Amino acid sequence: MLDQEDEIRHEMMQSIQSRLKKRRTFVEKFADMAVKFFGSFSFFFMHIVIFVFWILINLGRVTWLRDIFDPYPFNLLTMSVSLEAIFLSIFVLMSQNREAKIADLRQELDFQVNMIAEKEITKVINLLAYLMNHLDVPYEQDPELRRMMRPLNIDEIRRELERELRLREKKKPRRLSG
Repeated sequence: MLDQEDEIRHEMMQSIQSRLKKRRTFVEKFADMAVKFFGSFSFFFMHIVIFVFWILINLGRVTWLRDIFDPYPFNLLTMSVSLEAIFLSIFVLMSQNREAKIADLRQELDFQVNMIAEKEITKVINLLAYLMNHLDVPYEQDPELRRMMRPLNIDEIRRELERELRLREKKKPRRLSG
């Protein structure tokens, strides 16, 4: 049963991801393609070649090129690399934001599926308890089974999580100022 649920969840996520992928704007598509290229060995190698060639030209080491356009300390190269870094970080952040939206959707889908599964499991446990009662099999003494027969209390879980988070915040060491 779990494999079937995983398959359904996987198909739903693929469906959501493909729809979101189709709805990307031109800028988002460009950012995704750029980030994919910027994270490649080709991009890294291309930069190594460009930087070495740039430096050699501007140090006068390339004998067939004598025009130095960015003398040491290579201010133009520094500015170019800084601007490139700004644009690269913007593209990466755009892609990460889109991926975060997909992750949020995946988390919401998991939550919804888990809530449905929880209701179904509780119903099955209650049906089993009914059958056990009908067959005169004692089950009332099992406190865990009685707890499992109750519907899930989301508010109780939320309060427990908030309490845990407050405890963790209190345990964090405080930084000394000054």
